[in-house]
Amino acid sequence: MDRNALVPVMAVAIVNGIFSPWVLMVFLFYPVWYPGWAPPLSQIVYMASALILSTMTIMLAGVPAALYERWSARPRSIVVA
Repeated sequence: MDRNALVPVMAVAIVNGIFSPWVLMVFLFYPVWYPGWAPPLSQIVYMASALILSTMTIMLAGVPAALYERWSARPRSIVVA
C-alpha cells in the first residue's frame, strides 16, 4: 500500500471508531475483553473500545479487496488490490 494512502485510511478508521454507535456495545462488554490486571477506568475502556472498532473497520474494509483479488480473471502474477 502506498504511504500516501495509509494516512487517510487510518484517519477514517479512527474517526469511525470514536464516533461509531457500536462503541457503546463494545464498552458495555468490557468485562469480556478487558484484561483483569488493568485498572477499569472509564476513559481507558472507552479508548480501547474505539481502538477495537477502528481495527475492525480496517479488517472489514479488506474483505471486498481480497474477494476481488481472488475472483478476478487476471493472471496470478499481477497484483490487483
